Amino acid sequence: MELASVYAVAELERSKGGGIIIKQPEEKLSFIAQIGYPLWLFPNSDTALIFDAVNPPNFLMSYPEFPSSIAFIESLESCSKTKEEYFTFLLDHQSYFQQPTKEKQLSLKGLIIDEDFKKEFTLYRKEATETSNMTNLTVLNPILEESTISSMLSELSKLRLFFKEDADRLPECLRLLSKITSQYTTELEYAAKAAEDEVNAKIRANEELVNPQIAKLNSDYKHRINEVSRSYNDEIQSLTKHKEKTEKLIENNEEKIKQYQRQAQSQAIKNHASYEKRWKEKGNKTNKELGGLKKEQKILVTHEIPKWAYVQALMSRGDRRTSAFLMKALEFGGNWMSAMREVPLNPDFYVYRQRSREELFPWDFIDHGVAKDSLWHDYQRALQED
Repeated sequence: MELASVYAVAELERSKGGGIIIKQPEEKLSFIAQIGYPLWLFPNSDTALIFDAVNPPNFLMSYPEFPSSIAFIESLESCSKTKEEYFTFLLDHQSYFQQPTKEKQLSLKGLIIDEDFKKEFTLYRKEATETSNMTNLTVLNPILEESTISSMLSELSKLRLFFKEDADRLPECLRLLSKITSQYTTELEYAAKAAEDEVNAKIRANEELVNPQIAKLNSDYKHRINEVSRSYNDEIQSLTKHKEKTEKLIENNEEKIKQYQRQAQSQAIKNHASYEKRWKEKGNKTNKELGGLKKEQKILVTHEIPKWAYVQALMSRGDRRTSAFLMKALEFGGNWMSAMREVPLNPDFYVYRQRSREELFPWDFIDHGVAKDSLWHDYQRALQED
C-alpha cells in the first residue's frame, strides 16, 4: 500500500498596495509549516481508492440483493426427479428472477468519492516524489488504520466475486432447464406415440370386428331396397294390367250396350214386347256394370318411388351434417347414390333409426299448431294398427 502526505503551505494573505490613501508594502512570506496529512491509497483494478485516514467519512455503498442462482439450481435439481415435481417447480419459479430486489449496504469508511478532489489529487500525485527526509515534516496521527481498510476491501472483493459467480451460473440454470425440459418432453412424446399406437391398434381391432357387421348391414340394406323395388315394380305391373283389362271391359260393355239397343229397337218394330223388354234389361244391366268400371277407372293411386322416399327421409330427418350429402349430390349432378358412397356418414342412421319421444327433430322449432304429444300419440296408434 502507499502512504501519501499532502504538504500544506500556509501564507499570509497578501494585499497589494499602491493606493493613494492607503499604502502598504508588499507582504513577505513570514511562516511556512510542513504538515503531513495521511491518506491511504489502495489499488482497485485500473484506478486507486483514496481513503481519508484523519477524518474518515462514513460512506455506505448500496447494492441490490438479486435472487440466488445457486439456490435456484439446488431447488431445480431436487425437484426434477419426477415430471410432476418438475412441472410444479416451473409453476412456482416462473417469475423467480423477476421478483423485486432488496437494497443492501456495505460500509466503506473513509472512502473519498468527491470527483473534483480525486482529479486534483491525481494531478498532485503525478508530480509527487518519494522522500525519506521526515525532519521538517509533522504527520497527523491517522485514525483509520490500514488493517481496517483491508478488511473492508476484502468484503468488497468477496461481494464482487459473489456477483460474478452468481452471474456465471445463470447460463448453467438455462442449460439445466433446457436439458430437463427436453428429457421430459421426449418422455411425453414417447408416451403420446405409445398411446396413439394403442388407440390405433384398438381401432383396427374394432374395425375387424365391426367391418363384417357393416358389410352385412349394407348387404341387408341393398337386399331390402331390391325387394321393395321388385315389389313396387310387380305392383305397378299388376295395376297396369288391371287398368288395361278395365279399359277393355269398358270398351266391350259399351259395344254390348249399343248392340242391345239395336236389338231392342228391332224387336219393337216387330211388336215383340217381351223380347224388347229382355234386351233392354240386358242393356240396363250392362250399363250398370259399365258405370262401376268407369267409377273404378277414376280411382287415383298416388305412390312414392322408394329411392326418392329414402332421400326425402334423409333430408327431412337429418341434422346439419346431412348438408354434406346435398353438396355431393350437387357435385355429382344429382346422383344421390354416388353422393351417399362419398360422404363418410351412414344415411341409415337418419332414415331407419327409431326415435324416442324426447328426441329433438329438425322441425321442432316450427309452430305448426299441432302439439308434439299429439303427433306422437298418432304415430303410436298407427304402429299399433299396423
